[in-house]
Amino acid sequence: MAMVDGRQQNGAASADPIAIETLIAGGRVIDPAAGLDAELDVAIAAGRVIEVAPNIDRGRARTVIDAQGQLVTPGLIDLHTHIYWGATYWGIEPDPVAARTGVTTWLDVGSAGAYSFPGFRRYASSRCSTSHRSA
Repeated sequence: MAMVDGRQQNGAASADPIAIETLIAGGRVIDPAAGLDAELDVAIAAGRVIEVAPNIDRGRARTVIDAQGQLVTPGLIDLHTHIYWGATYWGIEPDPVAARTGVTTWLDVGSAGAYSFPGFRRYASSRCSTSHRSA
């Protein structure tokens, strides 16, 4: 079963033969929400996953990342982190860590509180380049 633009497709269906910006090839794709745990390729265009299937034609891709022997997952969620760098002993800068770990969503569960939230917004939230929402 293939995934095309977020929808499961039966049989040998594939995405339109559009140019793939990035193809992550040959990794073990684990996506519990989609019921996937197999060696598959992941095609990305315009910042979105457009196809997840075995053996996608590498000739369609501008860039191919060889993921053989690697795990490929949707963005991970870190449920307990401290990203209030410089304000607490445990605070880290999130951008370098997120880029290496696949974490796309962070929950800071104790670095900032009612008394320090204005500083958190100024020094942590507004300065990171990772996409974020302020309360």
